[in-house]
Amino acid sequence: KAFDMFVKIEKETNGYHWVQYILGLCYQHGDGVVKDKKKGFEYYSLSSEQGNSLAMNNLGVCYDIGKGTDVNKTKAFEWYEKSANLGNCFAMNNVGNCYRGYGWGVTKDLNKAREWYTKAAAQGHTGAQTRLNNL
Repeated sequence: KAFDMFVKIEKETNGYHWVQYILGLCYQHGDGVVKDKKKGFEYYSLSSEQGNSLAMNNLGVCYDIGKGTDVNKTKAFEWYEKSANLGNCFAMNNVGNCYRGYGWGVTKDLNKAREWYTKAAAQGHTGAQTRLNNL
């Protein structure tokens, strides 16, 4: 029922970004609907284009690992960075990972990795704090 309500709200609001983000989650994880990674990717894209930082980070993940789309590390980094610049600590951690040298669409730069991990850790991201301690 919740999924059906989200679909109804999305139609009635002409694509409210929070509902699109939630629909992306539902499709990606199969919550209330048959799992469809492509539709999840599509809803994350719609929400991201409207400035939803959570959707932007998830869209980055989609590009990063090929979830509903082809792998594109450069686009993954771009979406992580957009989300991080809007204050999303998960995206800040992902940007740090990219700069740490995992080959995710950007040249290795440990100073920038440290900067982004520090920002994420300041918001309580424990994984970023661990990575920061290990740099």
